[in-house]
Amino acid sequence: MNGKNGISELITEYNSSKSGTVSPDTVRDIAKWITSILNIFGLNGDAAMDSQSIGWSGIDIPDTAKPYVETISRMRDELRGKARSTEGLTQKDIKAIVESIPAVVGSDDRTTGGFQQVMRDFQEEAISIRDSPNLSKEILALTDRIRNVDLWNCDVYLEDRENEPTLLRPVTRELRAARQEKEDLGRQKQLAKEEREKQAAAKAEKGRLSHLDMFRTNEYSAWNEEGLPTKDAEGVNITKSREKKLRKDQAAQKKLHDTWLASNVAKANSGSTNGSY
Repeated sequence: MNGKNGISELITEYNSSKSGTVSPDTVRDIAKWITSILNIFGLNGDAAMDSQSIGWSGIDIPDTAKPYVETISRMRDELRGKARSTEGLTQKDIKAIVESIPAVVGSDDRTTGGFQQVMRDFQEEAISIRDSPNLSKEILALTDRIRNVDLWNCDVYLEDRENEPTLLRPVTRELRAARQEKEDLGRQKQLAKEEREKQAAAKAEKGRLSHLDMFRTNEYSAWNEEGLPTKDAEGVNITKSREKKLRKDQAAQKKLHDTWLASNVAKANSGSTNGSY
């Protein structure tokens, strides 16, 4: 049986057994095996795969952090929900939501300092955002940063759920690996985009040269009215086969040059339109 189904079947079998029929040693072995599977899948906090401890930290965050993270999450849920609603958000709404959140009663020590700072910064930044057509977008960007940066750096992740309160989770190896994979993929896509843009720019720049002038080099000494060479540098007539190849190359350059010309006309028209009153 695989790990996921095995855990489910084992727990079901254990829960169905009569009290006292399973020995303490067997219970310990079951708990140890389940813990090891959770460790392997990266679902047990920061526990190492070879950890000998028994028990599941699961989605629990430190008790000292809970009052602050729960307050941050609640305020974030309310701001985010209002910003995503059809009526949108106003600065008055923001102030009302922030002021409606009760003060946190929690321990004040070095383990909570980071969470206190995140909460204060969140409240101050939210209130400082002024009314504008982009207010809701700015608030959503702030709530994303709180989730993706501020709390993540405190080893806490907020998992947004549709029509449900946000789930508070510790940052695990699995979450870190998933984020790293996403960031790596994003970098790969960005590099690919930049390479495409670079190639497109090089191709466009190549079109700057007119097809009528492309062969006017020291390699030839005479040309016809189309700009095609008729004699090489030594004055020898161009052969029919070579003329055919030159004509093909010229046709390809003409397409590039026509595209370049059209692009410049479009840019000129755009500049003229933007500068008109």
